Amino acid sequence: MNAALKIKIFGQDGTQVLQLSKSSLTLGSAAHCDVVSAHASVNPEHARAWLDGGRIWVQDLGSAAGTSLNEIRLPALKPMLLRDLDVLRLGQSDATIVLEPVVVRAPTMKAAPPQRPAPPQPTSKETPPDPVKEIEFEKRREQLHALGRELADTRLQLQMARLEANSADEMSKQLHFLREEIKTVQEQKVKWNETLRQLELDKQQLRQDAEMEIAKFKQRHTPALSIPLVSAAPMVEVPTETFEPPAKPSANSKTGQRPRIRPQWKGLGISSVVFATVMISGGWLILHHSGKPTASRTLSSREVEPRPAAPVEQKPKVAGHFSPKQGSKYRANYSDNVLYLENYVGAEQNPGWRNLWQAELNKVAVGDWKIANFPTVDVVTKEKSLINDLVQIKDTIATDQVQKGVDEMRAREAKFMHELDGLLKGPAGVERFLKFKHSFYSRNQIYLTR
Repeated sequence: MNAALKIKIFGQDGTQVLQLSKSSLTLGSAAHCDVVSAHASVNPEHARAWLDGGRIWVQDLGSAAGTSLNEIRLPALKPMLLRDLDVLRLGQSDATIVLEPVVVRAPTMKAAPPQRPAPPQPTSKETPPDPVKEIEFEKRREQLHALGRELADTRLQLQMARLEANSADEMSKQLHFLREEIKTVQEQKVKWNETLRQLELDKQQLRQDAEMEIAKFKQRHTPALSIPLVSAAPMVEVPTETFEPPAKPSANSKTGQRPRIRPQWKGLGISSVVFATVMISGGWLILHHSGKPTASRTLSSREVEPRPAAPVEQKPKVAGHFSPKQGSKYRANYSDNVLYLENYVGAEQNPGWRNLWQAELNKVAVGDWKIANFPTVDVVTKEKSLINDLVQIKDTIATDQVQKGVDEMRAREAKFMHELDGLLKGPAGVERFLKFKHSFYSRNQIYLTR
């Protein structure tokens, strides 16, 4: 007993019936296929079918237009079981295909019975077919095909439901995994928020400490109000012609009365005494601080000679050292800021400023730039080394070699920019970093006023 496949092809040209004495066949547009379809949407090897245990299986071979079972497209490369009266369609072709298993029995050799003469048969005329019965038969066959298609649709829907159930299980597993991921991300978010809150508190504390230090610095370096004891006043010449020698004792002297002063001296009473006292005290102080003994200097009643105060000793500047004028304008590079920006070096070398700069740089790199492993420590360390080197070079610049010293500073900065380009993955990262540096200085001007 051998297995074979019976193929029925229903098309516009009619019905074709093929029978192949093998258990597997290929359907497509290539000439070597068992069932050939010349439609444009059919691939060279479109699908295949085979017998297994008396049942027919069909599989789409990944074709572009697909294979339809009862007008429902089959999944690619997935074997599907065929039932009775199932209808196949390759791509968009008009022809439909029905496959049926056929069992071919091998012929058996039996002994022939003795032949007997056949009795004479009565001659009779053949009855013509009844057209009513033919029409009824065709109707029942169409109904049977419709029921078969509905049954095939039901079976296919059942298979698709099973596939969807399996897909639903997979989706539920993936959903559970995603929920776990979301939970982990939320926990990390809470930790980051706590870290940012702590950094904000540290920032406020650093700002308060800086304001207190500025206030103390201003109190220590505010010059005290000095009032000179003796001002440089012109010499006062006392008019001699108004004095008269004392008169001889008269009758009034016996009574103890003092001689009267002429009327032009009446206005010089108390004010003259005060002025004379101040002048004498100032002269004594000048003589005392001049280092000479008091006895060697006599004050005339006619003049007071003020002595200028001793000059304040100042440290002379190093001859030939380059000291450019500094202002408050932020420059585009490190060398110009070290040379021309006031208090820039002090801010860069301030520990509070460095900690705040590192915290904000890491915050914006992770939050705004979306860089998970930003090399914050390496960037800040190399930047600090650059500032120290630029300060050392600036301190050695002489007035007759300014251009040479500035070129050396720019060469050192170019080396740092090359290292920064490697750390930040290109010029775009370097430009973004420098812009953020400028905005950070704009927000933290307190460190540039110290």
